[in-house]
Amino acid sequence: PSESGVWSLESGGWSPESGVPSIKAESGPEPENPFDTPGHLQADTLHPPNSSLQPPDSRLQTTDFEAETIRIKNAVPGVPLLVKVAHHPSWGVEGAPQIYRAGPGLMMVVPDRPDVTLTYAPGKPHSWGMALTVAGLVLALLFTAPLPAFLTARPAALLSRAAPWVLAPVLAAFLFHRAPEFPVAPFNQGIAYFNRKDYAHARERFAYALSRHPQTLTSGEAAYHLAMCWFREEKWQETARALDRFLSEYPDATRAAEALYHKGLCATRLNETEKARGAFQETRDRFPGTPWAGFAADRLKEPPFAP
Repeated sequence: PSESGVWSLESGGWSPESGVPSIKAESGPEPENPFDTPGHLQADTLHPPNSSLQPPDSRLQTTDFEAETIRIKNAVPGVPLLVKVAHHPSWGVEGAPQIYRAGPGLMMVVPDRPDVTLTYAPGKPHSWGMALTVAGLVLALLFTAPLPAFLTARPAALLSRAAPWVLAPVLAAFLFHRAPEFPVAPFNQGIAYFNRKDYAHARERFAYALSRHPQTLTSGEAAYHLAMCWFREEKWQETARALDRFLSEYPDATRAAEALYHKGLCATRLNETEKARGAFQETRDRFPGTPWAGFAADRLKEPPFAP
């Protein structure tokens, strides 16, 4: 037996069948347990509460990756989502209040709607960097290239050496002005205004994105959000016209079911019962299994549509 009165590990008789190694005191007083939990914090750890972690919506959650865009469908509002992509301030989100840095190579969003879209837009610093890079290459070429023979005269040589310092800023400004705009930039600006409930500026940005970049990955999203600006302001006629345009120009868009459902809501607000019924029925029949088909079916069970 030990004379030091310390605790020792009895491991000689351990086997997989005998469980974990036992710890015993060979001599000395019984030590106090430093891990005792105060009475008011004690819990029955052997019988935890039987609560399900299954999300309330059993539909399959899907994620689509496109160029600079991540789309998450059938998310559960209020349930955090981890996105295995490195965080950067140029990421914007629609369908959640904001993006959180969750760790190295991870972002987190807490959706407030079933569909969440994350979009990356480098912005003006990226454009300035490209323009200055081109200007630097031009300067390096001008300073290292040998002078032509007709420029060996002293005044001409001086002028040729000074010309790059004058021309380089002009060239950089020209390239920056003529550089093609990143298509998602005005869309992300519109999303930022939309999330701040500044719908007038959001409409202007979405309309600009549609006129400047009508055939890009974000054009359908811009058209949908343009309609939603009117919807948030409860301007039903304008919303209905914008949704009609969206459904006409982007019939296969991922938000087609959502747009058709909102078209039915607008018709309901305008007391156009038959139009609303048709929109809800089409949503239910064309997009079975989606949340919007379920919402439409619920509306059809309510007055004035219920028999």
